[in-house]
Amino acid sequence: MSTRHASRPSDQDGGTVVIVGGSLAGMAAAARLAKRGHRVTLVRRTPRLAAEWRPDGPTRPGLLPEVLTLPAPWRDLFKKSGRILPAELARAGLDLVPAAPARHIFTDGEELLLGGDRGQQFHQLAATHGTAVAESWRDLVDSLEPLWHLVRTLGLETSLVSGRQVRPHRRALRWGLSVADLAAAQPHPHLRALVEAAAWRRGHDPARTPAFVAALLNVERTFGRWTVVDAEGRPAGSERLLDLLEARLAGRGVDVVDYERPIRFDSSPRRPDGRTLADEVVGAVLPAGTRPDAVVLAEGLHDLVGSYGLRTRAARRVATLTPVLRPRRSCGPAEPELPGPGITEIVDHAARRVTWASQDRTVIHDWGAATPDPEHGPAWDGPQTWLRRLPVRLGERLYSAGPWGGAATTLPRC
Repeated sequence: MSTRHASRPSDQDGGTVVIVGGSLAGMAAAARLAKRGHRVTLVRRTPRLAAEWRPDGPTRPGLLPEVLTLPAPWRDLFKKSGRILPAELARAGLDLVPAAPARHIFTDGEELLLGGDRGQQFHQLAATHGTAVAESWRDLVDSLEPLWHLVRTLGLETSLVSGRQVRPHRRALRWGLSVADLAAAQPHPHLRALVEAAAWRRGHDPARTPAFVAALLNVERTFGRWTVVDAEGRPAGSERLLDLLEARLAGRGVDVVDYERPIRFDSSPRRPDGRTLADEVVGAVLPAGTRPDAVVLAEGLHDLVGSYGLRTRAARRVATLTPVLRPRRSCGPAEPELPGPGITEIVDHAARRVTWASQDRTVIHDWGAATPDPEHGPAWDGPQTWLRRLPVRLGERLYSAGPWGGAATTLPRC
């Protein structure tokens, strides 16, 4: 979820902005732009905003995991939409609390409970595998901290548009190594499995995923593991955050418009201009006599030619990328015998399946039966994938917001 740079669509506040796509990225961009004083119209093509992240009936959960490992983007988003997240949660009778340690089941049938913080992880690994293994894991995750800060700076806090930005940092980024290479260097098979999970749990092949993506292991240990609960402390579902964000859009005056026809621009497809959104589109989504000052594209970014008729160099470059994998989602029976009302996360490394079980429901994300998902970004095919993603600025007054952009490199599904 990366909209940091999409929050500057015009040279001055108070412009008219059209956001195309009711995705999570589109919602995030709309909330932040409206807070800055822009008149925002969000064009959606699905009955619900962020529909793919929400449950689709009683047997098909959404894509948001039940346990969040990086709540900071959510907190930052709500703060920059005008209300802090704790206050919004409290108004809805909700809270964001630390989650219980995850239960890892390895290919040899052995199990490990692994918590979020540094001391807890060391104690749990030492009790199960001995001090030497615990020290190896601690040292590995410690070594990933500067890597996380570097990736965050290059890919989240700035707009990555050129290999020149990366070139001085290639050695620090371990540019030639994959997650699988990093895993193979670990002294215990369970540690190797934990490292590889940093890739496959996000729809990537560990052998093709750059080693710097494993910095997410340090992110989880640093920021902890969190879950949304109700006033009684029972799991409420991560999708409640989407409900709160949708309410923020209404509170900020974002106009949500349904429009299912193709979106096109009247300007050159090689030099697109957000102000030249086709007249029939403008007439359907904006008041009479109004033209957009900027347009933010938040869906269909994997195929800008087919989706919008754009034929820029960036569009041709991103079209060569392969979509990330999306897990098969299902619901299992509730687990009334679980101790306490919280969530138990079970990571089955052999089946590549993650289960979140509670006394009320069980949610399953099966990465062993994953399928390509064009709306959720590219799969890693070496570190060059980072440089082939879309820039935030696609043309004059035309911007992108979403996982196909270079600024969405390492964020987990959160």
